[in-house]
Amino acid sequence: MKIGFFISDLTNVFHQMQYTEAKRYAMEKYGAEVILFDGKS
Repeated sequence: MKIGFFISDLTNVFHQMQYTEAKRYAMEKYGAEVILFDGKS
C-alpha cells in the first residue's frame, strides 16, 4: 500500500518532521509506504 503526503515546502523543518512521523506511522499501523509531494519542487 502507498499513501500520498502533500506538503507545501520540504525545506521547512516543521514539514520535515511531519513527513518523518507520517512515514513511521504509516509503516507501523498499515505497513504502507509514504510518497511525498512537495509543493515547492
